[in-house]
Amino acid sequence: MSFTEKLKKNSVGILFAGLMILAMFSTLMQNGIQTDWGNVDVTTIEIVNEDGIRVVGKLYRPVDVTSANPAPGVIAIHGYNNDKDVQRPNAIEMSKRGLVVLAIDVLNHGDSGYLNTTTFGSPAPTAAYEWLRNQAFVNPNKTGSVGHSMGAYYTFALGLAYPEIDVLGFQAFGTEFPGFYGFGSVDMWKPTNQSIIQVWSTMEEYGPEPNQTQDDWIEQNLLQIGINAGLPAGTLGEESRIYGSFESGFAQEYVMHLGSHPSQTHSEKGTKALASFFLQGLTGMDQAAADLSVEETTYAWAEIWGFIGLISLLISIIPFALLLLKTNFFAPLKQEMPAYDDRFVNKKGMWWLYASINTVLGGVLYMFFTDNKKNILDGDWLKLTFPNFFTSGMSNNFNMFYTMNWIIALTFLIVMWLILGKKKGMNFLYDYGLAFTEEKSKYDWKRLGKTILLIVAGFLYMYAMAIWAKEMYSLEFRSAWSFLKTFTPERWINFWKYFPAVLAFWFVNGGMLLFGAFRQKEYDSEIKTVLIWWIKALFAMLLGLALLNLIMYLPYVWGWSGLFMMNLAYAPMMTYQLWSFYPFAALLILFAIILYRKTGKIYLGSILSAVLSTWFMVTSQIIT
Repeated sequence: MSFTEKLKKNSVGILFAGLMILAMFSTLMQNGIQTDWGNVDVTTIEIVNEDGIRVVGKLYRPVDVTSANPAPGVIAIHGYNNDKDVQRPNAIEMSKRGLVVLAIDVLNHGDSGYLNTTTFGSPAPTAAYEWLRNQAFVNPNKTGSVGHSMGAYYTFALGLAYPEIDVLGFQAFGTEFPGFYGFGSVDMWKPTNQSIIQVWSTMEEYGPEPNQTQDDWIEQNLLQIGINAGLPAGTLGEESRIYGSFESGFAQEYVMHLGSHPSQTHSEKGTKALASFFLQGLTGMDQAAADLSVEETTYAWAEIWGFIGLISLLISIIPFALLLLKTNFFAPLKQEMPAYDDRFVNKKGMWWLYASINTVLGGVLYMFFTDNKKNILDGDWLKLTFPNFFTSGMSNNFNMFYTMNWIIALTFLIVMWLILGKKKGMNFLYDYGLAFTEEKSKYDWKRLGKTILLIVAGFLYMYAMAIWAKEMYSLEFRSAWSFLKTFTPERWINFWKYFPAVLAFWFVNGGMLLFGAFRQKEYDSEIKTVLIWWIKALFAMLLGLALLNLIMYLPYVWGWSGLFMMNLAYAPMMTYQLWSFYPFAALLILFAIILYRKTGKIYLGSILSAVLSTWFMVTSQIIT
């Protein structure tokens, strides 16, 4: 056998090994960047707060910072429905310049514990701040806090509770904040000797009026900067200019970010400005030296390598499954697909008509059943109806979206079968990829059991990789936002609560509909067939959601400020949830196609997609 033939024969194994190695290498690269290649010690810490609930954080400590050489300490707080690693840009850039940074998971988020609360988000992280301040390697007389969105609220709360905090950083809203949210005016800080810096956005989702242009929004904020800085009435302030001085005890700066609210945490301009401001306020470095110090940043590479690692790990599940399908034990799962039958789409353009209806319906259902003001069959309705069962607010929203989709799709499939299928002798279970044989009375439970075993093996492989990254390097397979985290006890319980609705969606919409009623024809080659099936499936499954997102953000393209349909409760929070949903869902659809073509049944692809979707959903979302 020639070398080329050997490569071809072992191509699946080589692909799996290559992807797994790339995922591990990406983790090592992330670790190198977050530790500044050995200059910063990064560890996961766990604190028990005053209520006996765990608070988990990542501590970034420069290696030369010790009890004999203490450094200023900064607590970094994420926003609503985020976690500690969303503050990774600030943590990396500040710690590599000599500051100790503790990025935490607020209660009900990330790896921290659950507290049943009716307040917005979770209580302020006073225990985490006190833990940081009391460490021997932290100078308790030089501390700061930086927070994004909800984390900005908690930064305010810490600033009020601990007036000795020197510097407060906010990544949120407009420059009238905090007065806009009832915390008083900026003047409240002047007597307490706390300097503030705020990163605000030109495309801020929270704050602008729906009929306000971006120019008006920017001018409004510049006027507010002038007011905050004590300039003559009507005078525009300057963004990215420090007013006052650190020597006097009160400096303030307002940095304009050309982007949206969620992207503030990864703004290069904002991250540089925050690091420079904190260096000045906590170490006494002058502005020129601080600005020069932050000129080169590396945090973006951590996100890039994180994305490469995440994609590599996700894709590796396919060759992993294909390798197992080659074994004698799992080989019986490989079957021919049901013969192609266009009985539902036999007229020209019929497939595109059905697909268009389905994709538009997806956008409409997302808009009205994830979160609506009247709480009718949306996520809030689910929580109100089952208050002690469905405890994950954002997951509730997705749960209702999945549920409404699969109910409508199943109704369509049954109606189509009654109208067309029975007349043409259709075997409902077999032709929809559910039965392992055309014999109506026979169902192969042994094959189904092996399918589940294969999925369990795949999950355990991926989860082992997640544990390795977390335990060895305090890292996850993620990019800007969380994806595949390890489970906390609360989130593991939630997995089984939300799994049924997600499974039903992938069975009906991502299985019976996609490979039954929407079954596509074969093309010249396997690769061509898979690619065309995938592109058309993306049209049928995701285009409506993409168009919804595009429509919502069109005002920014036209120079306006504020989203379309802002009066809908689902906007804007559920709008930008889709940003991480698209690439993940697109990959899962591809997985479903490949595995359907290998097994001739929807089980392997549908159950695997449901497992990964639920894993992503319940570990990355807030518990309320």
